[in-house]
Amino acid sequence: MSYDLFDVRQYPGESLRDYLNRFGAQMVHSPAKNEEMLVYAFKKGVLPGPFYEALIRGHPATFAEVRRLVVVHIADESEVAEKRGSVAPARPRA
Repeated sequence: MSYDLFDVRQYPGESLRDYLNRFGAQMVHSPAKNEEMLVYAFKKGVLPGPFYEALIRGHPATFAEVRRLVVVHIADESEVAEKRGSVAPARPRA
């Protein structure tokens, strides 16, 4: 049975972490292990947005580099979400 990594796409609303996990699970079943192809297939499946732009700017050559970018992006997103949740209340009027 052949598994096509190019069929793995990030769903709208799906976290980057979940997409990475699904892609990784599919990679295990894929006979192809060409790094360039893995990077291209992953990029092709990612939804447009800040991470996709970072992926394009970062020019990862290996899937390990893609994973590092994902980890950094997830950490950044978590920090931003935490900051949004802890925004200081409006200053009271005098």
